Amino acid sequence: MVWVVWDPWWSLAVGGMVVGYLTNFFAIKSIFEPVQPVQVGPWKIQGLFLTRQYEVSEKFAKFLRSKVLTAEQMWEEILNGSRRGAFDKLLTDYINEYARQGTAGIVTSVIPRKALQRLPIVALPELRKFLVEEQAAMCPYMNEVLLLEDEMREKMRMMSSEEFEGVLHPIFAEDELTLILIGAALGFTVGLLQSQAPY
Repeated sequence: MVWVVWDPWWSLAVGGMVVGYLTNFFAIKSIFEPVQPVQVGPWKIQGLFLTRQYEVSEKFAKFLRSKVLTAEQMWEEILNGSRRGAFDKLLTDYINEYARQGTAGIVTSVIPRKALQRLPIVALPELRKFLVEEQAAMCPYMNEVLLLEDEMREKMRMMSSEEFEGVLHPIFAEDELTLILIGAALGFTVGLLQSQAPY
């Protein structure tokens, strides 16, 4: 009834913005909330991802295995990423252990003691070079035998609702406000165009 006596040109734009904002807000919230099932009369209400935990676990595990936790990505992280230092230390420890055993008399009959002492300095760059050159040949085998997808899928299916929500929600959380504001912007635009329509 208000529009009969008071209908400013911007009312449809503001109304559209409010509707777009609320629509996206409730749509996004319904993905993860409520975490635990809530009985409302004959209906059970729960976050959409949580009611489909079995199916979502399968899709999410497949996505992670194919796009994130691939052998190629893991080798890149180990050889050139934040894990490089830890991996180099692991290799150095193994080389040092080999050299220590050698100086104890295991291989000194074949390799001079001084050469064994220099082994960590010489071997680490060569090992890294070998891994960089051969990782492409190793990756298909690693992807096949690691079975990360199966492991992640089963672990996620066994999670409680709170644990499952805690794994997935942070991935989407940083984009929630953006999606809500996009809904508001689209609603505003549609409302503005309607207010300018000749009728």
